[in-house]
Amino acid sequence: MKYPNLPLVDVGGQRVLPAELCEILPNQPFRGKPLEEHTAFMTSYASNPPNVNAEAIESRGLRQLGFAQGAPTLAAFGVGIGTEMATVPGRILAPPKPKYFQNVDGSDFKAHKGSWNLKKVQFTRGAPMKKWAVLVIHDDNQDEFRGPTDPELIDTLNGFVAMCQAMGIAIKSQPKFAEVVLPPKNRTEDPTRSLAINGIQGAMSNLLEQKPEIIMIILSGDDRHIYSGLKRLCDITLDVGK
Repeated sequence: MKYPNLPLVDVGGQRVLPAELCEILPNQPFRGKPLEEHTAFMTSYASNPPNVNAEAIESRGLRQLGFAQGAPTLAAFGVGIGTEMATVPGRILAPPKPKYFQNVDGSDFKAHKGSWNLKKVQFTRGAPMKKWAVLVIHDDNQDEFRGPTDPELIDTLNGFVAMCQAMGIAIKSQPKFAEVVLPPKNRTEDPTRSLAINGIQGAMSNLLEQKPEIIMIILSGDDRHIYSGLKRLCDITLDVGK
């Protein structure tokens, strides 16, 4: 063996082989989930502005697909593809004007870049929030709150309450706190972090004894297993707003 320290390859049937003895056949589909950095790259590439996509199609796309002028396949059929994209006339529609009670600063409510920012808007009839809870999740990250008495956490929650009250949502009660320390990551024995999800479910079950209307979950990391597990817990298992 030239590389005895390399990980083994699981070939199914409870069989593993050294990586250097395996050969991957060409054109094999990858059916696993892409890494987070790969997903981020695809998302950023897919959100390119139209002019960038148009330039890529005209300069590289036709050539890479074999559709450039003089391509033998097209020439054999006596056809060709123009290098300039078609121009389609368009128009900008006036945005709708939703009605709210008032803007906090007295200005008119307008759409900006195709979206509505409700930061300074007060609802016509805000619903009161009688019971709410806060769950702080510790996952061994550097930027975590230290606990319910952390001054930065208190300032964050005070800002949340002030924003709700400015929008017409009355919050007159203090939240019930809970925190949970997740077990360390173990990609071998617990790749989907089921143990961590079970710990979160236990902490949330304690909060649900008083039936809060909403649970604010504060998670410092970006572990996709924890995020998807939280969504499933709240939407399917526990049926609670988050």
